[in-house]
Amino acid sequence: MITTGTVTHIETRPLSCGPAVQILSITLTDPFPFEAGQYLEIVHPDGTAIPLSIASPPERLPTLSLHYRSTPDSAEALRMDALISGLISGPRSGLLGAKASLTIRGPAGDVRLAPEDDAPLLLVCGGTGVSQSLCLATAQRRRHPETAVELLACADHAADFYFEDLLPDGLAATLIADPERTDSNRGLAWLRSRVPSLDGRTRVIISGSPPFVWAVTDVLTAGGLPPGRLSSDVYAWAPRS
Repeated sequence: MITTGTVTHIETRPLSCGPAVQILSITLTDPFPFEAGQYLEIVHPDGTAIPLSIASPPERLPTLSLHYRSTPDSAEALRMDALISGLISGPRSGLLGAKASLTIRGPAGDVRLAPEDDAPLLLVCGGTGVSQSLCLATAQRRRHPETAVELLACADHAADFYFEDLLPDGLAATLIADPERTDSNRGLAWLRSRVPSLDGRTRVIISGSPPFVWAVTDVLTAGGLPPGRLSSDVYAWAPRS
């Protein structure tokens, strides 16, 4: 499905280092049914598809929220940077030109949360992977307020938790900043301690870079969680050999 979205606002949120996160608010011109957890693709004029997680739940349509952070040395990021630069008519964040529109295709992705799914959720995310977690958490808290939803967000530095004011009410959130890239990482240690007490129905959804997702997967399966209880889009687009 292809539709056009009018970008109504772009908010820039700085991080501890590197490019900032840009939060795009978009109003769609056509119906765009999707399930919480799915992603979409921004279609560049040259035809290149740039995947981005949807940060807002389906209940907010026709409005969408997307979180974008440029990645150095990425051809897709250069294209997306150029698109965003073309939308902004001035130096300040949120100052949009008259033709602030994007072409959107989708939805896609194996991670889906159906409206009737009332299973408890443990959402584990790193970096801007939090955008998918925000969509899932907001949808589940709204649909099934009595269902337990827990979030573990990991980052290198506390300044990278740019999204704290976007967390839905009633969400049990743990934010852990630790740049260590070994098994001693405090986020991984938190997971090890949490696994034995998880409800037997809890679904675990992991979002972030492939190294992060696979490190979390190893900790959870080593702790006894069956792989069938785990979900991540990384499993499909960045599988391990």
